[in-house]
Amino acid sequence: MGLVELRVLVGPNPDIPAPAVRVTLAQPDQPGLDGAVLAAVTDRIAQEAGVDAGPAVTRPGPDGTVVVAFPWQRDGSGRAVAEALVSIVEADPAVPLDERIAAAVAHVRAADPGDPPDVLDPLVPTVAVTGTNGKTTTTRLLGRMAGEAGLLAAWSSTDGVFVAGRCVEPGDWSGPGGARRVLATQGLDFAVLETARGGLMLRGMGVAAVDVAVFTNVSPDHLGLQGIDTVEQLAWAKSTVVRVVRPGGWAVLNADDPLVRQYHDAGPGSPWWFALDPAGEGAELARRLGGPLASVVGGRMVVSGWQDSPVDLGSVLDVPVTIAGLSRENVANALAAASAGLAIGLPVEAVRAGLASFAPDPTTSPGRMNIWSVPTTDGGSATVILDFAHNEAGAEALLRVGAGLRPPGGALHVSIGNAGDRTDEGIAEVARLAGAAADSVQLAAKSHYLRGRTQAEIDALQRAGLASVGKTPIEETPDEPSGLRALLARARDGDVLAMMIHQDREACVGLLEGVHATPDDPATIRAKAASAHR
Repeated sequence: MGLVELRVLVGPNPDIPAPAVRVTLAQPDQPGLDGAVLAAVTDRIAQEAGVDAGPAVTRPGPDGTVVVAFPWQRDGSGRAVAEALVSIVEADPAVPLDERIAAAVAHVRAADPGDPPDVLDPLVPTVAVTGTNGKTTTTRLLGRMAGEAGLLAAWSSTDGVFVAGRCVEPGDWSGPGGARRVLATQGLDFAVLETARGGLMLRGMGVAAVDVAVFTNVSPDHLGLQGIDTVEQLAWAKSTVVRVVRPGGWAVLNADDPLVRQYHDAGPGSPWWFALDPAGEGAELARRLGGPLASVVGGRMVVSGWQDSPVDLGSVLDVPVTIAGLSRENVANALAAASAGLAIGLPVEAVRAGLASFAPDPTTSPGRMNIWSVPTTDGGSATVILDFAHNEAGAEALLRVGAGLRPPGGALHVSIGNAGDRTDEGIAEVARLAGAAADSVQLAAKSHYLRGRTQAEIDALQRAGLASVGKTPIEETPDEPSGLRALLARARDGDVLAMMIHQDREACVGLLEGVHATPDDPATIRAKAASAHR
């Protein structure tokens, strides 16, 4: 029995929608020290020491641990209360509990109270976006819509901090540091904060509240990290953004995802739904629960239940990010972004203009379904897709788009690779999906993403996934540019080359430019999709 982790969280988090201290303890083996008692002991320590640090909550943690969390008003005294709790559970059980508590209280009283939390309360309209897939695309779409409304928009994401569409700080800024940088933008009118699971669990949110939260979806991803072992726990962690919506605000939720749908009343905001099928089970449940619904009706994006009559946002085929309607995931992302834009007060025309002008090209949406035409050695042209697919759901989406752009007689060649922090099953499943859908599968190493595994371990799992559908890798390359060169060397007229691109996107783009590839515009993509379905 003893301390596993003590973490001071600087903002709202999955345990408490406020700055909190989280203590993870090995399951106490002392009689009577269960979760409820530990919470009561924590509250008693704080009360007797004169510290405002409660009430505490508890929950089961990973691997048989127990988690105790409580809000803090000053970081020093908050940490001291946590240390005092640890001293109690690690002390000799022969010492009476009251004596242990008295010593713990003395420790807290002697501690430096420290500083109050420096969590930001945005002064401009602010949207938080979370989910397993689609966060970055939805964030970028919202930034474009705000720009179309004439607002100075800034956003943080896994790709960096952006102001008016220009990257001012590259890197992964999907945590509280990104929020702080966005909200420090001079002259800011509108903020969008991509909010990832890691930041929520490790530090909490960077803001006290938002006007609108977007929860795109949940699927297995990064399980086994930061105490999140199941997809249900992942949904719980990500639902933090719903709990911090201001009263009178909106939670934009995927009605098609039951793990998202269950959090419709988790916070003070009202639900605003999106669903691909207006007659599907999710949409029907959303109508019963109440709130506006954005869906696809007769091939058009329509919002009902918001104004007196339905609002038509345009044809799905005229929204470039949907890849001529092939990317169901991006149809959902467009519905989510449009809903959030309308919910926060952007004009309908600005939302329509944002949907129509946002193209999945390397400039507007780098790394997300970027599509190129490249000359082939037989005098024809192949299609190359570069996409940051990083889990099973992302791989499915990439494969669906690849198949949807392949003309009769063309082949689908896929390059895959996985990060080491995925589960064994997840790594193998990505390969199985690729093997089942593609004519050939290449393994391209992602050496920067080993995350505790060896490349040999990852490759063995990928080969096993391929073998389950009777496939073997056509080749194994040490990096993504090498893989792309190999694919280009064998490409023939009409082929589609789809790559899961993680670490060498810029190098691969430079390679394509060097062989005179050209990014496809929306009209070209629509023509390819039409040709593939003749």
